[in-house]
Amino acid sequence: MAKRDKLTAKIYSNPSPKDFRFDELITLLQGFGFVMHEKTGGSSHKYFVRTLDSGEVQRIDCSCPHPGGILKIYQIKQICIKLTQWGLA
Repeated sequence: MAKRDKLTAKIYSNPSPKDFRFDELITLLQGFGFVMHEKTGGSSHKYFVRTLDSGEVQRIDCSCPHPGGILKIYQIKQICIKLTQWGLA
């Protein structure tokens, strides 16, 4: 099983995982072809962009949680909703 598949299973587990780290999110989204960008000014706000062949842009905004780097449950749910809408999971 590929790492992306393991992370997809983890993020979609029920109940939502309380230990899903931001670095795992980066790995997961990069596996789907997203590229991470940072907002200017040393902010903890990041966004992930994926451009389809049709020109459509898919974007996920996420704040890097600190300390510890563990995503909040609401962030996990928002990410799962978007990935599902786009047919990625």
